[in-house]
Amino acid sequence: MKEVVIIIVQSFENLYVHQRNETKKRYPNLYGLGAGGKVEPGEDITVAAKRELKEELNLESEVEKLFDFDFPEGPYKVNVYRTSYIGEGIIPLSEEFRWGGWMNLRELDQLSLEKKLCPDTKIVYERFKKEFFKL
Repeated sequence: MKEVVIIIVQSFENLYVHQRNETKKRYPNLYGLGAGGKVEPGEDITVAAKRELKEELNLESEVEKLFDFDFPEGPYKVNVYRTSYIGEGIIPLSEEFRWGGWMNLRELDQLSLEKKLCPDTKIVYERFKKEFFKL
């Protein structure tokens, strides 16, 4: 199985974060980055990333492939993309998320310390921060 995650960057330090609904089977109430979901059989991975962005956050944007990795708990391959967004008005799909908004790296680090990030998101976030922020 393949999945995509699209990290949405507003500024150097602000990333779009969502909290999953309590009704979700996988990782209820935990926090994730941007948008994401599974790649349909035969679907191009980049097309899947754009589709998930539109379905979950009603955004249409170009995406840039960053990296992928094998997530052992699935098991599945996670394909990570990035897009930029200027503005405030992202409205998350209510069936998917109970909350969505912008967080800086310090706030995300705190969620990670409190074990409130989805396990796959924690891997994505740590690698993204290490390879693309060079703090």
